[in-house]
Amino acid sequence: MSENKKVSIIVPVYNKEKYLTSCLTSIEGQTYKNIEVLLVDDGSVDGSADICKMIVKRDRRFKYVYQKNCGQIPTRQRGLQISTSEYVAFIDADDRIKENYIETLMKPINEDEELDLVTSGLIYNEKNKSWIQKDSIAVGIYDEIKIKHVLDKVIYNVAMDTQGIIHSMSGKIFRKNLLERTFTYINPKLTLWEDGITVFTYICMSKKIKIMDYAGYFYIQYDDSTIHSIRDDDISTIEDLKNNYIEVSKEFHVYEITKKEIAKQISLAYAVAIGRIFGLKYNMQYEIPVEMQMGKWNIVIYGAGKRGNELKEQLDEYENIHIVDWIDINYKNIHREHEVHGIERIEKLEFDGIIIAIENRKVVHEVIDALLSMGIEYRKIYELEKKYSYV
Repeated sequence: MSENKKVSIIVPVYNKEKYLTSCLTSIEGQTYKNIEVLLVDDGSVDGSADICKMIVKRDRRFKYVYQKNCGQIPTRQRGLQISTSEYVAFIDADDRIKENYIETLMKPINEDEELDLVTSGLIYNEKNKSWIQKDSIAVGIYDEIKIKHVLDKVIYNVAMDTQGIIHSMSGKIFRKNLLERTFTYINPKLTLWEDGITVFTYICMSKKIKIMDYAGYFYIQYDDSTIHSIRDDDISTIEDLKNNYIEVSKEFHVYEITKKEIAKQISLAYAVAIGRIFGLKYNMQYEIPVEMQMGKWNIVIYGAGKRGNELKEQLDEYENIHIVDWIDINYKNIHREHEVHGIERIEKLEFDGIIIAIENRKVVHEVIDALLSMGIEYRKIYELEKKYSYV
């Protein structure tokens, strides 16, 4: 194994005083020591600068740079300009990472320097809910030929009805010089959903990537997070986003195989944006069977990931539906206000139906087989369809 390569961790900072200390402490405590941390302050007017300067004094690996406010893309580019490493990672100032996060993502690169990208999952935290999102393209190493075969799933994996590669710069390690080239294709005016087009463009230019079955990045959604706010004039950025996707896909000769996914992504962006303007969420919702909407129903939810959380939140709105238990095979690693248990509990429960809320089709079939082998009647096992709607 080669010597551990240095990696630059770029942290864009803009008025994150309330959360910044937690973020920087998680970076400082990384088990992977060969790092530099670039704190790029995009014109903060709160106490963020003081927090940054404090950690710079006690840890030489941290550097602080201030600039006038100019937005997310220019701030990331500034971090790239001053970085001194061949590889870079991005961490938002209101998020945090597990102590082995950088070590885990850099391990494949230290073993194979041909890798241009290592991508992993995100652990979402929103109020009292938590779930893990992972890339919906199979785990493994993809060379140039294999990448071309999955490009029609990178933006949106229709079969899985979700993003192919998570539309976030977080949870990833990039090669610096390739990312610099990537930004030359990105419209600097974009203010929303810019991560998706950046990741897609980067993968179009990559020759070898690794998709990991790991999640060590805590993506924390606060009430004041950018994802929860939008202005009327931000709608115009979606047109810029659409044009950017089209330009990039044509530049790399993949337009014909990706245009359906581009259309899907842009339509979702418009729907989300318009909904927020009216104070609505545009969510995938389960179609609750008519029989469940009538009379008393005792239900077991199987799956405590993103879909399981969405299902529970939806079922909580029905006064006649009582959630008897919440089951997940990985229950020991899940912490919820509502306790999650293992599959062995099902045999002791009395219920009218068990709803499987899992994204991976292969896993769904495995769960159904397991339930049937336990003697659960097939008529009690439900897979519910989902559709987008305003709520």
